[in-house]
Amino acid sequence: MIVRMANRKEDVPAGAKNVRDVSDLWRSSTYKENQPIFQLWLYDEYVGLCVKDREANFYDDSDFYMTVYHQDTGGFAEVQYATTRGWTYPAMASCVDASPEIMEKFKQYQENCRKEEYESWRLKKAACIEKGKKIIVVKGRKVPVGIKGTCIWRGSMGPTWQYRPDRIGLKTEDGAVYWTSVNNVEILKEN
Repeated sequence: MIVRMANRKEDVPAGAKNVRDVSDLWRSSTYKENQPIFQLWLYDEYVGLCVKDREANFYDDSDFYMTVYHQDTGGFAEVQYATTRGWTYPAMASCVDASPEIMEKFKQYQENCRKEEYESWRLKKAACIEKGKKIIVVKGRKVPVGIKGTCIWRGSMGPTWQYRPDRIGLKTEDGAVYWTSVNNVEILKEN
């Protein structure tokens, strides 16, 4: 569940669960003149739907997030519930409380995400020009367009390599070697 805060009872959303006035618990004896006007209402959201919490650390502050299950969409989303940029101490009572069935759905969701990431990586790797792949020259002025061969090297050359695109070495079937920019070649479809 995620614990939320409100300064007035009117700010608590309709249908909120476990609404409670905790003003007396959080009033500071240091600021006695503010005691009568200080109000703090707590209420709970996503009860039984929280599957994972995490903290994002920055230079000076941290934010706290909870991954929750949305019953209406059947998906998962991350919700920020606290921060160190302001006073959010009561929200730190938020916790993971999902049922085993929802946790199983979350594990399946994570597995599907991993499979999608792997497939995306595999497709990018297949499209990447690297040593050993069959390539064809499609543009450029120093190496004739249409030359086919095997990539024998890929890297950067020259003293200003950080400003230049990668270069490749292309070896044809008859043993001739050509050097050109990686932008001038494509992977042959039969790979």
